[in-house]
Amino acid sequence: MPNGILHTGHNLHLVLRLVWIHASGLLEPENWGWYIQLTPAFFGSGILVGLNAAVSWWGGTVVAWGLIGPLLVHYGECIGIAVGEGKWEGITRFSVMTGVDNPDYVPSPRYWMLWPGVMVLMVYSLIEFFLHGKVVWDGIKFAVHESARSINNRLQARGHSNAWFAKQAAKADADGGVEDFASAQEQVPTWVWVAGTLAALILAMIVSEVQFHMNAGLALLACILGVIFAFMSIYGGAVTDCAPLTASAKASQLVYGVLRPGHGYSASSVFLAPGIFVLFMSAYPCVYRPSDDPADICPFAAPSVAAWQAVATAVTMPSIPIPKSSAYFSIAMGILCAVQAIVKHFWLVGSREKYRDWLPNWMSVGVAWVLGPDSGYANAILFGSITAWWWRKWFNNHFEMYAFAIAAGLIAGEGFGGVINAALELGKVSGSFKGTEIALPGAEW
Repeated sequence: MPNGILHTGHNLHLVLRLVWIHASGLLEPENWGWYIQLTPAFFGSGILVGLNAAVSWWGGTVVAWGLIGPLLVHYGECIGIAVGEGKWEGITRFSVMTGVDNPDYVPSPRYWMLWPGVMVLMVYSLIEFFLHGKVVWDGIKFAVHESARSINNRLQARGHSNAWFAKQAAKADADGGVEDFASAQEQVPTWVWVAGTLAALILAMIVSEVQFHMNAGLALLACILGVIFAFMSIYGGAVTDCAPLTASAKASQLVYGVLRPGHGYSASSVFLAPGIFVLFMSAYPCVYRPSDDPADICPFAAPSVAAWQAVATAVTMPSIPIPKSSAYFSIAMGILCAVQAIVKHFWLVGSREKYRDWLPNWMSVGVAWVLGPDSGYANAILFGSITAWWWRKWFNNHFEMYAFAIAAGLIAGEGFGGVINAALELGKVSGSFKGTEIALPGAEW
């Protein structure tokens, strides 16, 4: 699918070029990633997530890449890399995050915004998690009572008894929860998953110590962090339809960076992927062999990969090179997120609960900040959510019947389309070879 018309529509730039307006300032929206991307998957996601999450994502994009980013460049706090030549002089990349380990490194706007994005994702999700701690506590009590009932039944079957287990089993009977539709014979016995969990934990600690010379305590810490951040990712995925796996991974990296700064260990494992990996990497080698030239653009931007690399480089340095202004802004945003979560939980209740719909969704805002200067996904999700709002308002019955099926089809369809595009790329009949680059800034047309 050729860029410029059918995939990424650079509409404003195209119209102005067609009327022979060639001012260099016309490239500024392109430099900051303002374009329309026709992506069915994210349009379908917009149908699912609703207006609040979508508008928050789009608003976060506007604030970061329409306001903060240009101001950072204007006042010299951040810089971009000029990559355009000739008639395209003025094209600049503001998303480069290489050279973090350079003593004279001046951050790009994306690197500057990366840390507030991670802070927002972490603080808001964890505060929400702890504010709903009663639900977690109820789950823990339920697990204890059910385990005690299972043990008590086994003791009684053998003619034994224990007062504590009998008391906890009685509480389980009095909980009044919804009965599991699966019978006891169909359920995984408690001793199986508990024993399996302990065995996996012990094995992870042994392998980390023996194979990778990594302290067994750090392996234990990794497992604990995995459980904590899993809850965060589940919550983030529920409210934005995009699980913040990148932020979770970065948070783990930051914890390790504090514990073991500059340890200098090198990776010693190689992951051999199956055939689908070979297909995609053969079609798009830029994914695993990126060019050092900022002017080269890969069809798959892989924003999380670049962010991961920047954070990994930063946390393994003797001191993490976070700009002071970025650190202060991150702290301020973290405090704001925490205050909003507390206000929403304790004050916007009862008759005031209706005002919760007007609060920004900080999970969506954080995702917009971490992804970098790119409005394509935000625009697609916004259009999808507006379509869903209009559809639900005027044709609610049709919406309830067809909306989720259509959204699922759009999301799955683009995934299948990616496989087909990879095959076309290998056959040299894809848009890269047969398509047109008309209306694509930086291309010859």
